[in-house]
Amino acid sequence: MNNKKTGNNVQAHNSSVANYYKPNRKERNILLDALGLDRTKKAYRNFYAASAGHYSNKELGNLVKNGLLTKRKDPFNDFGGIVYHVTDVGKKVLGV
Repeated sequence: MNNKKTGNNVQAHNSSVANYYKPNRKERNILLDALGLDRTKKAYRNFYAASAGHYSNKELGNLVKNGLLTKRKDPFNDFGGIVYHVTDVGKKVLGV
């Protein structure tokens, strides 16, 4: 894989992450919660909102770093909120 950041290279990297990265229990629970799978057997959403001082920021950052979540500024929060979304790789790791 070359160092150019093309869609294909990013996808190839993310696919390989799913083959070896296993989230810990807390990280797995965050992924399940983001999809609504902590309460139902069928995913009905794909977001996890957190503030700058959120108690799970370490785990959220680790999930982003490993390609299981993406993050963006929360458009409905003027106080620095972040919204996370489970990636296809994250869903693959969960088996959904």
